Amino acid sequence: MKQLANACASLAALTLLAACGPAPGAPEAPPASQASMAPPGASTEGVDEATLARWAEECDVAIALINAGVDQIEAMPPGASPDGSPQLEAMAKALEKAAAELEKQAFTSPDLARLGGFYVGLARALAGSAREMDQAIDSGDQARIASAQTKLDQLTVQEDAIVDEVNAYCGPP
Repeated sequence: MKQLANACASLAALTLLAACGPAPGAPEAPPASQASMAPPGASTEGVDEATLARWAEECDVAIALINAGVDQIEAMPPGASPDGSPQLEAMAKALEKAAAELEKQAFTSPDLARLGGFYVGLARALAGSAREMDQAIDSGDQARIASAQTKLDQLTVQEDAIVDEVNAYCGPP
């Protein structure tokens, strides 16, 4: 059961962007529509206002779609069942839905298209890992459980890196 709790904690750790909210005492970030759409250190020289506004809207859409999946995961009651199957499958489905919705978007910002693609792939990998954890728990094989947990932990670290990059791109200058 401890491994299941860790798996659920790993998947529940997918708190992104606005879902996290600002750190206590930190100033609230402006919506992406008011933010610079240039990556840190990059210049917006030569990029017209309409393009910057469109990219800002795209950031808002990407953030909303990713957060919708995270919100579904966070809304799940802890310990849905002793074996975790319904909860892990629900997490996998929420991640796949977020990935599918994000994949439908035709981002005109090359950087946001790249980051969105990374997130789509990662969300699908996390969904697969949640199912692997479910199967490992069902088998009772401690080595498989440990392996599935390691994979979930590694994917969560990758997710953090993508979220940091999206935040840097879509956040304030």
